[in-house]
Amino acid sequence: MKVLLLERSDLVSSRIATLLANAECVDLVETAIAIEEAVRMMKCLQPEVVVMEAVLPDECGLQTLTRLKGASAASRLVVMSAESSELFRRRWLEAGADHLLDISTQADELLKTICASTPGNACGAAT
Repeated sequence: MKVLLLERSDLVSSRIATLLANAECVDLVETAIAIEEAVRMMKCLQPEVVVMEAVLPDECGLQTLTRLKGASAASRLVVMSAESSELFRRRWLEAGADHLLDISTQADELLKTICASTPGNACGAAT
């Protein structure tokens, strides 16, 4: 499976990319730090899964979600946030996110969620 990671922090992006690169269900991980870059990459890459942070520096996250869905409607969108209120979660899911993970308490669920997003893929870390 191809995964696109939209994350502004190099440190966080590097850690998540390493985690994903070692997963059996992930064949390719590409990263973007800016929204325009992510939209361009989505059109070319057509990733099965996009992992994005909810708070982005150059555009409202909900607007970004809409743009990313427009660039590749088949991609599953996993949003990471430190916000976990029910209202926040509902807004993102209603806007088109497939999953919203509270990164402070559900970081360990990221790999499972990504691998489960595409039927037929095995999930697990490469040995």
